[in-house]
Amino acid sequence: MLQGKRNLLILQIVLISVFSYVYVQARGDNIIQNLNLFGQVLKNVEEKYVEEVDMAKLLEAATEGLLRPLDPYCHLVEADEHGNFPPPHHGKYEVAGLVLGDFNHSLRIVSTYAGSEPDQRGIRSGDYIYKVNETIVRNFSLPELVQLINEVDTDTLTLAIVPVGSRGSINYRFMRPDVIQNSTPQTVPYAFVTDDRIGYVRLAYLTDQTAEILKTQLDQFAAKNVTQLVLDLRDCANGTVEEAQALAELFLPRGTVFAELSHDTHQAPTQFKTTTAPVWTGPVLLLTNRGTAGMVELLAAAIVEHQRGITVGKPTNGKTGYQELLPVTSTLKIELTTREYLTSRGNSLLREVTKDENGDEKELHPAGLKPTVEVNEKLDKRFIRQLDAQKLIDKFVTDKPLLHADALDEDVQKQLQQFLETEKFETEIELIQELWDDLKLRLEEASLRHNQGELAAAEFALTHDPLYQEAVTLYKGITTTAQLVERGQARQVKAEAEKTEEPDQN
Repeated sequence: MLQGKRNLLILQIVLISVFSYVYVQARGDNIIQNLNLFGQVLKNVEEKYVEEVDMAKLLEAATEGLLRPLDPYCHLVEADEHGNFPPPHHGKYEVAGLVLGDFNHSLRIVSTYAGSEPDQRGIRSGDYIYKVNETIVRNFSLPELVQLINEVDTDTLTLAIVPVGSRGSINYRFMRPDVIQNSTPQTVPYAFVTDDRIGYVRLAYLTDQTAEILKTQLDQFAAKNVTQLVLDLRDCANGTVEEAQALAELFLPRGTVFAELSHDTHQAPTQFKTTTAPVWTGPVLLLTNRGTAGMVELLAAAIVEHQRGITVGKPTNGKTGYQELLPVTSTLKIELTTREYLTSRGNSLLREVTKDENGDEKELHPAGLKPTVEVNEKLDKRFIRQLDAQKLIDKFVTDKPLLHADALDEDVQKQLQQFLETEKFETEIELIQELWDDLKLRLEEASLRHNQGELAAAEFALTHDPLYQEAVTLYKGITTTAQLVERGQARQVKAEAEKTEEPDQN
């Protein structure tokens, strides 16, 4: 047993040495000096640390530390007690209607499937998971988190979620069989012509049928003489490169480079080119956020880079790598990014390294595709989330869908204010009014959903959507793609100039 542990230790040291060699070679440092430094630190820890150290665990942590700077999807993966490894995810971590990612070493929600139970309960892109049932998952890797959720043996699944901008967590309880089995909605939840005569299509995720469904919808728009298109890619985080290319062929000329596949530093990238004539030749405006992840990011990048349209919203996720499980020992593997899909211009969306004032690398972020026109989405307020958790607003929205917004009285408003005071939230008149307005909108949307269906509710919600309203403004007076691209780029230049001037104004 001791010999086995010693062998494992030696293998881990060799692994660290190999990674160290690659790393220092890239920096141009002296390889022997750096390896000697590592060995000296290890020796001092083993001989002089105040308590006995489990060196195998220490070296495992060191190896994990070497993987983390590569990109957010590189991890150590351990076998379970039976010696089995989880199946390779290839960078896709999806469970219970959630798409998961690692942002700066915290397990965050990349997106929720539109219409899934987590989506309806208000869980959003950027929230992070603190606890699964009674297990704190702060130090879990992505594979370990997915495995934990899948192996929950109780009827209910409770996720402690910390919303964006909040310091406290909210418990969301789901009936586990329902949330696991019924978490995938339609690939195109809804598509319609808005009152502004704009064709609007929402994509939830990609399948081998998505392109054909979208083609049919585009043909219907054309038959109605609709010439402006909004393609909503927010929280769309699934699909293969072939499925994304099939969508790109609806918009890009035949023979256009859609994306590239980078294998490693020794091979030239493989190009993916469109093979058919486009179906939609008019302007395209894409709505994106951090939940826009995976191969659909390549679609957005291709449309922008080939000047077929613009993007509006927030940066995408940068989830464009392909991971493989590579064996290290009989009980240890590394999940390593071995391939990366690049944009049509050969740009990486996978990672971005910020630098401090001295020019040194500081922190790793997923890069993503920057929007042509950046718009801050109206996030669900932390207060609204807390109210959801306490069932105060959900009681009206769920239990009384026929209650009209005008039926709310002063007693309910007092209950809302008392709740905020109990929770020690700010209770200025402006905040109370904002929450009250949100409650009215949610009630009206719920009433439409109950009486007229999802489509009517979606149309109503769009009238209060800041990204869609920005799209309407950008499309105003526009008849050609060139005009839309020119207007979007002008807005981009203006926004960048304003950011540059901000420090001088303070």
